[in-house]
Amino acid sequence: MTHHLSLFVSNSILIWPLMIVIQHVHSLSSKDCLVGEFFTPSARYVYSGLCPLNTSVTTEEECLKLGRMLSGNPKSVLSKVTYYHRPTGCYAIEESNIIFEGHPTINWNTAKTEIPANPIQRLVCRMPGCTVCPFGFTTDGAGQSECSITCQGDVGGGCDWRELYGKKRFWGHFVLGMLGLMPFFIFINCICAFWCKKIYNRKLEKRKEMRQKNRIQKDRQASEDSKSIQLRDISENISETSISLDTQSRSTGVSTDVPLPRGCKYHFFICKHESRGSSGAMNIYYELLNRGYKVWISNSVEAPSIRKMQKAVHDSAVMLVFLTHGIFTRKYCVEVELFEAIKCNKPLSFVRCSRGGPSTMYNMQEHEKECSASTSSSWFDLDTTVNPSFEPIIKRIIAEIEIIDWKLNVLFRPSIIKRLESDYENREEKSNELYRSLPETLLSKWGKSTSKTRKDYLITDYDVIDNLKPANLDKIKE
Repeated sequence: MTHHLSLFVSNSILIWPLMIVIQHVHSLSSKDCLVGEFFTPSARYVYSGLCPLNTSVTTEEECLKLGRMLSGNPKSVLSKVTYYHRPTGCYAIEESNIIFEGHPTINWNTAKTEIPANPIQRLVCRMPGCTVCPFGFTTDGAGQSECSITCQGDVGGGCDWRELYGKKRFWGHFVLGMLGLMPFFIFINCICAFWCKKIYNRKLEKRKEMRQKNRIQKDRQASEDSKSIQLRDISENISETSISLDTQSRSTGVSTDVPLPRGCKYHFFICKHESRGSSGAMNIYYELLNRGYKVWISNSVEAPSIRKMQKAVHDSAVMLVFLTHGIFTRKYCVEVELFEAIKCNKPLSFVRCSRGGPSTMYNMQEHEKECSASTSSSWFDLDTTVNPSFEPIIKRIIAEIEIIDWKLNVLFRPSIIKRLESDYENREEKSNELYRSLPETLLSKWGKSTSKTRKDYLITDYDVIDNLKPANLDKIKE
């Protein structure tokens, strides 16, 4: 691989002598021509590739004009042709038959092909150059503008010898030039081989490091898996112990129920996205239930309805919102349950599932986009978006409320439940701070924009609410 790369680099350096040759072509003069060649200031043949730079012949008239200059026989200059096996444009073919007396035929080919020039099919280009005389003709000296001497039957000397001498001189100069450049090419090859080997060694070292890192990562993953298995066994033992203790307490008649506030039937009302947060919300429901709290959740109610949800919000001490991806776009959660809770100045607790579980893909992502009305429904992977009038309200609420991260690991649940219990005990203080920060105008605008939704859900028809402060709660309830 290293040697191939060095050869590629060294061979690509050969381009600069070609550029010098191309530049030299435009400065040719009659002094550069050899014996057996004649100088043409306007045209020349190209034996390989294409015409350099902007020297291609573009019109049929130009092709015929330059062809007559190069051919030496007007009969051999033909007109327009369409050959798909010849180069496109102005080209010449060497002919040795009697009709054209050894002169090349010049054609203007209109067929679009990609065939390059070659020694048999030569391109005619607009640039000065030295052209070899046709068969049977030669010059009596270098630099003449035409072939003037006829050498018929002269074999092994005379005209043929002069032409042969000219070609030998040209190739001799070419070989000497290449030999002169040989040390330079060897030097470049050595440098390229050195650097390629250095780069290859660096790549080998990086591969070794990556393999070592992967091996360490696999070892860590294996150790973490073993720890998770141990923790799972511990959690199962803990859950079995808690179930047995709960059974004992019930059998002995000891009550662990937490007292309810005055006028409430439930400690918590759980608001969740039905399709994305049901399993996680049920985990919270059972944890609170086992600690003596009364919790309302739609999954535990037979034939839940909008009216039952509305009444349960009134009868609950705290609204617990289980945050999942796209919950603020769901009208049941926002325009029914949350609206009813905010209207009654209910304390709010936000719980967010942070990691693990089957619903990981539905975890709440960027809060800014989750609360923005400009976020598209495709980002939520739903058919709904956030209500524009609800956006400023939910942003203020999230800024005021500390979000609790819920984890599925049983070992972390007691500390999370303690934070929920703390929020419950300090609910009045936090509720007053929260609702003091919500302007009346935002609440009124939200109530107006969502009243139709509640009518469609067959909820009590709310009139336009101009003031949702605590002083007006009695009027609203009536």
